[in-house]
Amino acid sequence: MKIAIIGGGFYGCCMANSLKRLHGANIQIDIFDRSESLLSRAATNNQSRLHLGFHYPRSTETIAQTIAGVSSFVEEFGACIDYPKNNLYAVHRDGYVDFNEYMVAMDDHDLKYDVLPIENAPYFRNPSHIEGIIRVEEGVIRLADMASLILSKLDAKVYCSAIVTSVDPDRGVVTTGGKAYEGYDAIVNATYTDNNIGMPQEKRFELKFELAAMALVESPYGDDTALTIMDGPFVSLYPAGYGLSTLSSVTHTPFTSCSTVAELETRLLKVRESGVDNQVIENILAHGNNVLDLDLRFDDVKSVWVAPKAKFLHDLYDQRLADIRVHNKLISVMCGKLDAVHQTVDKVLKVLEDISNTSLVKV
Repeated sequence: MKIAIIGGGFYGCCMANSLKRLHGANIQIDIFDRSESLLSRAATNNQSRLHLGFHYPRSTETIAQTIAGVSSFVEEFGACIDYPKNNLYAVHRDGYVDFNEYMVAMDDHDLKYDVLPIENAPYFRNPSHIEGIIRVEEGVIRLADMASLILSKLDAKVYCSAIVTSVDPDRGVVTTGGKAYEGYDAIVNATYTDNNIGMPQEKRFELKFELAAMALVESPYGDDTALTIMDGPFVSLYPAGYGLSTLSSVTHTPFTSCSTVAELETRLLKVRESGVDNQVIENILAHGNNVLDLDLRFDDVKSVWVAPKAKFLHDLYDQRLADIRVHNKLISVMCGKLDAVHQTVDKVLKVLEDISNTSLVKV
């Protein structure tokens, strides 16, 4: 079986590894990625959070999907995960849910946590603005280590700097740079943003796009403390490993909104050439300092992580669901959180069984 995977990010590379592990020498995999190297966009430029569901009190579906996927994720990438001893979620009085509503949402899914007295968590600029705090056992993914592990297992032909311009879902053809690659039994589009290419209008995902920035700073409270303010226009200070933390702001981290993939890629290229506007970083720092008891300045920023993101156009509840759409030989993946990857791979495998009329079994 010959398969093309469009997108050499986390989902695309994990898809390739799973297919090769299950199907062995009976499968040929080609990966097409628009970047100069694999795993170079959102896969290694994100908050490093291994979700258990605490981040999405308004989306029951996202919580359920996260819970269902975390054990498989830990089984494969456990060596790349750390667990901060002091991982706190604080519910702000001006959030979309109050503390009781938040705990009900977590209890409905049997999530485990400890409630802490507010005075035992001296991290907030205005403790009176915090309704309640819980301590959880979510993990921190060492993204660079995870990327190295994924690439060490990869057995595929890779085409980098290859922008796919068209897909023929009937004939199994991928075109990039004016060259057509033919003869694919299936094409899996695992890009994070351009996942409608080749899909008929009625099967396309309705999406909106943004560029997101996070400030990477030396961990003010050490690698064992993670702080997330819920649920609304607040901030997170989350360990990234290696003595560093990401500071993100719901208000200022998404610094550019786009309606099309072309516009998104044009703006991303400009950012990569000239950098993120300093005011974006200043806004993130100011927001963090205002909510948390910090005094971070521009000179404290060690690096800025920027990544393109896609979200459902009409999302009202901050959903981050993974999903697939199928049209003939084309399988389009809406990539969700990292921990949902194995569930998504399982969905793709079932479709591939139908396409190939063979059972994908371990060899």
